[in-house]
Amino acid sequence: MAIPETEDATDIFWSPDSRSIGFFANGRLKRVDLAGGRPQTLCTLADVSYADWSRDDVILLGGKRRGLVRVPAQGGAPQSVTTLDPRKGELDHVAPVFLPDGRRFVYLARQAQGQSQAKWGSLDGKESGDLPLQSGLLQYAPPGYLLFPREGAVFAQKLDGRSMKLAGAPWMVGGPVSQGDGQFSRFSASGNGLLAWITEAPRSFSELVWLDASGHRAGAVGPPDGYGSPALAPDGSRLAVDLYDPSTKTRDIWILDLKNSSRTRFTFDPGDDLDPVWSPDGRRVAWSSNRKDARDLYVKSASGEGQDEPLLVSSLPKNVEDWSKDGGHLIFNQPVEGGPEFAIFALPMGPGAERKPFPVRAREFLERQGRLSPNSRFLAYTSNESGRQSQVYVQPFPPTGGRWQVSPSVGTEPQWKADGNELYYLSGNKLLAVPVKTDGVSFEAGVPRVLFEARFAGQGRRNRYVAARDGRFLVNTLPEQTQPELSSISVLVNWQAAGGK
Repeated sequence: MAIPETEDATDIFWSPDSRSIGFFANGRLKRVDLAGGRPQTLCTLADVSYADWSRDDVILLGGKRRGLVRVPAQGGAPQSVTTLDPRKGELDHVAPVFLPDGRRFVYLARQAQGQSQAKWGSLDGKESGDLPLQSGLLQYAPPGYLLFPREGAVFAQKLDGRSMKLAGAPWMVGGPVSQGDGQFSRFSASGNGLLAWITEAPRSFSELVWLDASGHRAGAVGPPDGYGSPALAPDGSRLAVDLYDPSTKTRDIWILDLKNSSRTRFTFDPGDDLDPVWSPDGRRVAWSSNRKDARDLYVKSASGEGQDEPLLVSSLPKNVEDWSKDGGHLIFNQPVEGGPEFAIFALPMGPGAERKPFPVRAREFLERQGRLSPNSRFLAYTSNESGRQSQVYVQPFPPTGGRWQVSPSVGTEPQWKADGNELYYLSGNKLLAVPVKTDGVSFEAGVPRVLFEARFAGQGRRNRYVAARDGRFLVNTLPEQTQPELSSISVLVNWQAAGGK
């Protein structure tokens, strides 16, 4: 059954009597009665991250860069319930779950180191404490269990409701369970012994295929494999790509020689190495790696000789996006204190430059996929400032305050034509081109046109196509016989009987 006027709904949650649904849409907290009627706006609130509804008609909300807030289920102004603890590096409080008394609750405190500490508190603020769990999600299920993800499965442990302490050893209930955006695992428990979880779709191989500007196939690069984030060398003779190893569930950078069809492993650390970009002279490759827990930036000679050199190491996760054609800046994204989940930064890379990053786009929106124009004067990027879906924008670099929207509707993964006269981007499975001018005082853009449609693989990866100098496109695509990646939902009845006695 489709519920009208809920097309943009996210962070969905049930009322305690199962007769209404709460949700977040376009900066507003709303509820809708399943018996009929239009959704009712309860309050205006940015960046909600999970919510719960008590039997006393109190809605408790998590959110980015703030503590938990409460809102009456009939509507009203949000009131603060918890406060971030900067001494513990807390960035936000999220994923609250009420306990049976309707007064106390459990939640997660996300920290700068990428960890999430389980905590508990009360609506009146008189009781609180930590729980010995670092988790990606918490669920409460009667008669007194906490459910949480661990090692790709759902685990349960008894919670003493009087002392608010965990009792006994945790035990596995079900799985494997998928992880969604923001590292929240996808499972849910009811009050009558049902447990449901999403099992992640098997990671399918993709194929690197050359397509001309009309979408006609013009050859392939290597056999199907777990390709991600392809990057062509400036002279077009080599391709850097991250390859997924299903045995280790990590990626490494490989260099593919397009002239003799050979490939050479470039990174060897057991951590996850991904998102390669070339220096403008083709002599070095930079990439992201989590070998020191948080994802940091590294660089090494493209020949493979020498050691991996750290470029930027900190407690925040970072993702490489581009290296300017003048060699002066490395573009990357990372979370920013008091701002969006990800913002765009630039790291000076010129001779003698101080390696001190500065923000390029750091506002309250999700902004990433930054690409500098060939003359390094303009930055194309995606932002969700108009709603939940991303669109493509362009702004001067370094930033001056001006900006232009390029995609009239959904747009992701912008890339520039080598001569700077066109800007490409994806909208669904369509690749579009926009005529642009970047050599004047101001940026100018024409009307987007569709070039072709393809089976782009790996939604959510940094880039699924590369624009070559000769007008062709190297596309990371699903092989013709491959079905789209689909997840499944598993339901377990009376899960408490499976163990943990």
